[in-house]
This record gives sequence, structure tokens and C-alpha cells, in this order.
Amino acid sequence: MGDDSKKFIPPDFDFEAFQQEAIKKLKAGKPLSGKDGVMMPLIKRIVEAALKGDPLKAL
Repeated sequence: MGDDSKKFIPPDFDFEAFQQEAIKKLKAGKPLSGKDGVMMPLIKRIVEAALKGDPLKAL
């Protein structure tokens, strides 16, 4: 069984940059979730992708 998780990551998503920014914000005391949470940009991107077309393709 292959690693299917990579096919769900948009080619223009810079995971390394996101990870570094998330770590920086967490160390600065930002919450992980919530309105101003570290994960909100990623969650927003996923939801917007799901709303553009077939929701199952975004998952």
C-alpha cells in the first residue's frame, strides 16, 4: 500500500515554511486552535479548496 497522503497536498503548498512559522508562533504563545490559532491558515485553505469543487477531492 503506497503513501496516498502526498496526493492531497497542493503542489504550491510550502509545508516547510508553514511548519517553521507554526513553531515560531507556538513558541511565542499563540494558541494552536481558535480564531487566531496557528492552524487557522491551513484549515482555511482546506475549507476553501473543498468549497471550490467536489468536497471529496479536497479531502
